[in-house]
Amino acid sequence: RQMNAIQFQELSSILSSLIGQIPLRWGAIQNDLFDSKLDTFKVDTFSQLESAIKEFTPKLQNYLKRKWYLEKCAKCDEYLFGLNPNVTPNPNPHDKKFDLIFEGKIKFDVKCSIIPHYLQSEAEECIANPQRMIESFYRRQSDGVRICYQNRLFIVHHSFVRPEHELNLRCAWDTKKEIYRLFSENIHKIKFRECYGCQAGVIFILERESGKVSFSIDGLTI
Repeated sequence: RQMNAIQFQELSSILSSLIGQIPLRWGAIQNDLFDSKLDTFKVDTFSQLESAIKEFTPKLQNYLKRKWYLEKCAKCDEYLFGLNPNVTPNPNPHDKKFDLIFEGKIKFDVKCSIIPHYLQSEAEECIANPQRMIESFYRRQSDGVRICYQNRLFIVHHSFVRPEHELNLRCAWDTKKEIYRLFSENIHKIKFRECYGCQAGVIFILERESGKVSFSIDGLTI
């Protein structure tokens, strides 16, 4: 079931209000065992989540809080993309092959992330040439039950001001709406990167000055 405007406004506001309550680290590498403890996709509210995980270890609670939150942020991101006339969400939300279709033919699975911690000291280099980062994402996100190789669009959040501003960037909905419009309108001009036989796109959502959101779309010069 696709999100509507009212649901988006409600969810996006809730996510913004929860920023201080969400862990900034997973506390563990994403893994099948932790994922199997709770189907976070079926948990609608944060209070329901807290109730469902209250008997779990602090480490597992931390992991599932972050997983639930980032899944909800991704739903909002997909909704914003879908506002563009040339973008269609996958009618089957359970399909793991893709999330969005651009121009009726270009399919992407959307992955929202951060620059891997081991590369953050080279953030500027990653923005200028994200190939190594993309390869890292494919290796890490294609393990276990998640193994699947497809075209991916990475939304990468990075604050040069303070790392903990990551969640503020994830919730920069008004700015993201315009960035995603720009990406969608110019998709035929973008030079995507090859990785594992797939095409990969990257949109960086950045904070270079405190409180100011900027961006970079890899492969697009405007």
